[in-house]
Amino acid sequence: MFKKKKGLWASVLLLAAAVCMIFASCGKTGKVKLSFDTGDGPAVESVEVKAGEEYTLPVPEWEGHSFEGWYENAELSGSPVTTVIPEKKTTFYAKWEQLYAITLQLGGGSLADGKTVLYAKAGTNVADFMQDYVPSYA
Repeated sequence: MFKKKKGLWASVLLLAAAVCMIFASCGKTGKVKLSFDTGDGPAVESVEVKAGEEYTLPVPEWEGHSFEGWYENAELSGSPVTTVIPEKKTTFYAKWEQLYAITLQLGGGSLADGKTVLYAKAGTNVADFMQDYVPSYA
């Protein structure tokens, strides 16, 4: 009778190990949810991606702001990330820098790209920034 119990326990342990391995392998090939917190910026939809596979994070646009990167914490500390290999549900936080509008008064002229409002970061040398913007007159 003791031998039957010993064989039964060995079978139970073997079955339990097999089940654990199946669940472990499913976790690596399953999907994980990535969420994006853009603060006051435009919404970026959450995505479900395959666990363990490289994923390139989206680059949102917000007029009048410069996107400075995604961070893995709400304090926006550390280095920004552009690609991840997710293993679990994660939220990324966007860092933005306010840009300042430069409105061009062209006095009847025009620019090749048609822009009349440009955006620059604080501290930008405006003369250097404007060198490539030369109006033409028709």
